[in-house]
Amino acid sequence: MDPSRRILVRFWLLHMAVCAVLWGWTLAVALGLGFKDRSTWTAFDHFQATVVPALASGLTIPGRLILDGASSGYVAIGVMMLNSLFWAIVLTAILSGVRHRAAIR
Repeated sequence: MDPSRRILVRFWLLHMAVCAVLWGWTLAVALGLGFKDRSTWTAFDHFQATVVPALASGLTIPGRLILDGASSGYVAIGVMMLNSLFWAIVLTAILSGVRHRAAIR
């Protein structure tokens, strides 16, 4: 397999895994902190409640714009896989550009 394709597949799988972890973490935070009084939250609780959902939302931007509330589960999974592929292509293009620029020097 071509090295750039191997990198693309790795970025694709890595992006899907990171998104799944962040959305799972967001769900766990919502369920866990939803029953605590906000005044008793620690700094880490505030971080989890604000930064983690923002990261998850930012990494899934193109896919979330396509989906609507009526999308079935399979369509949502397919769109999110395409979303991860989009980000993997962007990251691979950036990496290959950096490598190309380093090879020129």
